[in-house]
Amino acid sequence: LWFVSDDYIVVEDESSHRSDDTIIESESNSDDVEIGSGDVIYEPESDCDGVENRTTNYRTIASLIAMADVTASLGSGMSIRYFPIFFMDKLNMSPVLVQILYLISPLGQAGLSKLAQRGAQKIGRCQMTVVCKWCGIIFMVLMIYAYQMKIPNYVISVLYLLRTSFMNCTQALTKSV
Repeated sequence: LWFVSDDYIVVEDESSHRSDDTIIESESNSDDVEIGSGDVIYEPESDCDGVENRTTNYRTIASLIAMADVTASLGSGMSIRYFPIFFMDKLNMSPVLVQILYLISPLGQAGLSKLAQRGAQKIGRCQMTVVCKWCGIIFMVLMIYAYQMKIPNYVISVLYLLRTSFMNCTQALTKSV
């Protein structure tokens, strides 16, 4: 997936004072890419998926991130608000225990955020975000499975904490892309 790659460098048009359009020619590709003066484009440093010199406008990357954030927000809005009700009605947890879960959750999120930052330095910010989101999805599925198999409440609570921490630990990474 070339759009998940972190190998982009910024190339700015140095002739921002000119009113005419500037043409950037690729060495290995005869296609010309027109950009207006002052526009910023991104070019991959290396070959991604066998496609050479793919030029992507910075708006494309920002649009993909915004679309992913909106999709995740819509999906979590359908489930997040019902977790306290689930804990109290289905797991028979007291309101105090539910609030303790909500108190512990940001601590796990902060710890995983540091780990995600270190991992992003090795494999890339976008890749680390995808890994963490998939971990969060897996923990949600495990949470459902644990509830259906009548596994003790503390296991379901730990799975909830892991799910919430993994899903929210990448906010700083996605905002920095």
